[in-house]
Amino acid sequence: MIDSLISHYRAVEEISRRMLDAARAGDWVQVLALFELYTQSVEHLRQHKGLSDKDRIARRDLITRILENDANIRILVAPELARLGKQIGRLKQGQSMLAAYYRRATPL
Repeated sequence: MIDSLISHYRAVEEISRRMLDAARAGDWVQVLALFELYTQSVEHLRQHKGLSDKDRIARRDLITRILENDANIRILVAPELARLGKQIGRLKQGQSMLAAYYRRATPL
């Protein structure tokens, strides 16, 4: 059971590394697909408790790498989120303009 749990931490670390690789490549579709798997795997880990001291050290090292990957992913995602935010803002502005012109063009 414990070996399985450590293996699961290793799998989560691998998923986070693959997410980081995809983010570095700008493959946001892959990042999102892996994020789904990542969240499911992390939720599975939250349900387990009780590790030996040796396994806690192994877990700590894995969690450290997972958190480092996460921090790097966030750094890479931030500009993309800002770009998407600007695009959404432009779309909303365009919708508002269309709605204003449409109201003026519609006879009362």
